[in-house]
Amino acid sequence: KVIASNDQKRLRRIRELYSNLSSNPNLNKDDLFWNAFGMCQRALKDFDAAVKDFRTSISYAKNRGRNYVPYHAQNQLSVCLLERGLSIPTEASIAFGNLKEVFELLSVQADDERTYGRGQAFTWHRELISFLEAYYPEFDDTEKNVTRAQALKYLAFIKRSVSGWERRPEAAMTVKKLQSFLANNPA
Repeated sequence: KVIASNDQKRLRRIRELYSNLSSNPNLNKDDLFWNAFGMCQRALKDFDAAVKDFRTSISYAKNRGRNYVPYHAQNQLSVCLLERGLSIPTEASIAFGNLKEVFELLSVQADDERTYGRGQAFTWHRELISFLEAYYPEFDDTEKNVTRAQALKYLAFIKRSVSGWERRPEAAMTVKKLQSFLANNPA
């Protein structure tokens, strides 16, 4: 992605290269390979392929040992699920399942940035709120209640566990926007 910038022709060539390399046994079980492949797919807006690649990356992360957490792939999967839902009309039940997964991933990311970090864990507040605005009205009452509970749990975690969240621009914006969304969409 860095090499290609946003040049679609270069991105397609890189995707072809990754596709050819994916059969290489030295690469096809490497989580970082699949994460990079997924990032290329995401840049090309091939969200279904990107989601598959990020999930593959996360599954192969176990090869690095039980203490390794694939934060980057989880982060990319979060935003990719949101972008896919915003770009491609999705059934409410699928959007609900994706949102549930996103909240779980965002919580892992926030946990990683409890005491320090560059704010990457909280970067996707715009996409999250846009996704909620697009799909929350379509959820049934149970799905709305689960979504509210997950959002409130996520907010509580940030406020309780992320040190200095008020002074961290992305974390503060996440809290502000999510609180505003919940206030404007009462149960």
